[in-house]
Amino acid sequence: MYKKDFGNIPNKDKIIDYLSSVDEDFFGRWIIHAYLLGLISKNMAKKLGLDEDVAFAAGALVYLGKTQTSEDFIFRTYELLREDSYFYIGNTALLAYFKDKDLPSPRRDFLERFFLKYDQSPYSDLVAFVDKFLLVLEERKYGKNFLDQRLDLDEDKFERTYRAYQEALGEDLTSYIPRLKKSKFPLKLFTQES
Repeated sequence: MYKKDFGNIPNKDKIIDYLSSVDEDFFGRWIIHAYLLGLISKNMAKKLGLDEDVAFAAGALVYLGKTQTSEDFIFRTYELLREDSYFYIGNTALLAYFKDKDLPSPRRDFLERFFLKYDQSPYSDLVAFVDKFLLVLEERKYGKNFLDQRLDLDEDKFERTYRAYQEALGEDLTSYIPRLKKSKFPLKLFTQES
């Protein structure tokens, strides 16, 4: 679908198609994380005065590159989205992923030029926060997160951002986490797992 100021944005069916067409070598519970990231971003966006469709797409597709690779997946995400003319969502993925992270040396030149051209947006800020919020919840619940990566977290900064969003929304952030029904995507992908 086309959105003024954002260009082409993938709709829900396209997002589900992206996430469900995973190469079996890269299949994992990160799909649940990605989908929840999109749903929570969408749920928060409405109250924050942001476009819900853009927030959902930006959140759900940050990890899209994991459908094909585990190394440098964020750059594959960016490439896949740009190949399908989802430029704003691709840019938002890079901005959200590298918010508060050191740039990797092999891609440093590209990223430095990218960050000179594009600034953080309310969408990249929201997705970056919700991603960390979910990772913290997963780590507390399971001992490690579904993405099998270390959670680098500046706890003071995270706590300040958490309080700022909670104040802006006027309620506890856990109320924005949807309950996924077993028959619905993405849990239906995992029904045969033990």
